[in-house]
Amino acid sequence: MMFILFHLLGNTLIFYLLDLVLPNLTIQGGWLAYVLAGVLLGLMNISVKPLLKILSFPIKIMTVGLFSIVINLCLLSLVIILLNALPFAHIHIVFSNVSEYLVTALVFSLINGIIHSLEKVA
Repeated sequence: MMFILFHLLGNTLIFYLLDLVLPNLTIQGGWLAYVLAGVLLGLMNISVKPLLKILSFPIKIMTVGLFSIVINLCLLSLVIILLNALPFAHIHIVFSNVSEYLVTALVFSLINGIIHSLEKVA
């Protein structure tokens, strides 16, 4: 249970820090946007990502694991679509460059990998 909260907090902080660092990333909605994005991405990582990992296993073997970045891009785009569609929150997340979108997915991949490795050690 503690690691689930750690994942959600980590995702929230990553969205906040990436909003500060990347100049063309726009997240409107304040802390509510960061928290909802972090929670929604955490729920996607718990529910949808394992299914995508199983279905894409042969492709991941052929690409030596690099296809996991594509999976993270898909999850991130699904989170952004869902957040932009929320009528009550007035949250808008906009990437103006594809490179920043890729950097965001890579950062989430690295941080979630570190959190998973810490979870296995503890």
